[in-house]
Amino acid sequence: MKKDISYLAIQALTNRLADNIKNSDNDFDCIVGIARGGSVPATMLSYQLEVPEVRHIQLSSYTGQQRGNVWMDELDNNIIQHIKLSYAHVLLVDDLSDSGQSFSFLTSKFQCNGIPHKTAALYIKTGSKFRPDFYSAEVPQDLWLNFPWEHSRM
Repeated sequence: MKKDISYLAIQALTNRLADNIKNSDNDFDCIVGIARGGSVPATMLSYQLEVPEVRHIQLSSYTGQQRGNVWMDELDNNIIQHIKLSYAHVLLVDDLSDSGQSFSFLTSKFQCNGIPHKTAALYIKTGSKFRPDFYSAEVPQDLWLNFPWEHSRM
């Protein structure tokens, strides 16, 4: 089953996420979007939370249509070192916690580097092995979400 997500829905989900984060008394000095899907929500949250520092880390787990292990480019290790040296409390953002692999991978990297952080996603699937600290909505595992910025929608 597929569901098209509109930009208006993204705005509403991001508003809900921002409100939850504000009510948590967490104070972030940097937002890191997990590219590609987390780039748009991370940028939107940076405005809503008034956190101008936004970085993006590209993770990959697909080769064609096959999902495999999560990996990242060596350049992104440099970004992690920059984050470690520059920021006290980071918010990791993605559009969706599907399997949870991306969040688990990056959370592990941040923990190994001693970077204090929390996680946030617009959506979490019921079968995700990783539950972000903040999320806006939970959806069934078998639901395919088509985000408005994805090529498959054009």
